[in-house]
This record gives sequence, C-alpha cells and structure tokens, in this order.
Amino acid sequence: MQKCPICQYTEKVNQFPLKYLIVIVLFSFVATAGLTVLLGTINETLMPAEPGYDIIDFELAFTQEKAGEILETWGFKLQEEARKSLYIDFAYLVAYALFLSSLTLLVTRSVKGTLQRTGMVIARMPVAAALLDIVENVLLLHVINTSALSGAAVMSAGVCAVIKFVLVGIVIVFCIVVGSYGLISVQSKRTSR
Repeated sequence: MQKCPICQYTEKVNQFPLKYLIVIVLFSFVATAGLTVLLGTINETLMPAEPGYDIIDFELAFTQEKAGEILETWGFKLQEEARKSLYIDFAYLVAYALFLSSLTLLVTRSVKGTLQRTGMVIARMPVAAALLDIVENVLLLHVINTSALSGAAVMSAGVCAVIKFVLVGIVIVFCIVVGSYGLISVQSKRTSR
C-alpha cells in the first residue's frame, strides 16, 4: 500500500541529521533577529510626524486614500526610508521563512502521528508567507515609485500582508504549543524512568 505524501515527507525530514537542523535554526534566528533590529530602527524613523505611520500601517493601508495620506505624511525623505525598508525586507523574508520553517521542523520531530504530519504542513507556511511578502513588497514599491497611486496595488498589498501575518501567526502558535507539549513529554519520560 502506498504511503501518503506527507508521511513520506515526514520520514525524509526525520532522517535529516538533527545537528544540521539545529545549526540552520540558530543561524537563521541570528539573521532574523539582526534584520528585525535593523528594520525596527528604520521603522522608528518613519514615525516622527503626527500622525505617525510605520511600514506596517502602509502595508495595511488597503485604500488609495489611506496610502496617499501615509505617503504625504512621510514626504520624500521618509518615503526613501520606507523604500529602503522594503528592499531590506527581501532579505528579511528569506531569513524568517528559513527560521520559522526549520524551527517548525525541529519542534515537529518531538511529536508523532497527526501532530507530526500537521507540523510538516505548517512548516511550509513560512515559505508561502515569504512569497506573499515578495508580492506585497513589489506592490508597495510600485505605489511609492509612481506618482499615480493604484488602488488595486494598495488593496492587493494589504490582502497579501493580512494572509502573511495569519500564516506566520499560525506557525508561531504551533511552535509554542507543540514545542511545549514536546518538552513536557520528554520531561515526563525522563522522570518516569
């Protein structure tokens, strides 16, 4: 009888050396943390004027009017900072996708059965989020770089951002819950010996 594709994938992932997976998690965590700090610093420069808008406000503008208000509030100098933030985000999305995917695979190795198969599916969500982030960044760069604001581009960027945040949120919750469950299971096995 043929095994399900997720079961086959799970077996292959479980054969991947644990020490390499841990190294990938650690290096991608350092890259993600460093880029988070850098993007946070740039984001702070976007907020000096009242009302202060950051890059996430721009990602979630949804309407041509709101995007125009944000760009007008920023002015040319801060639009350059927003542009820089979006370009750096291309590196960031690679780092966070690798980190969250590898962390999910690491956490998933501590459980079996349905939870492990679910983890294998969830481990792909950061890649989907990163692909949505690419589309979002391209659309937002288009909005900044053109004098005529595109309502479709602003709305599409907002939809991509919301789906991206939901996917990343699911991954984080899964890692916390299943990681905690895995640690508790390991601890209870040790104490019962």
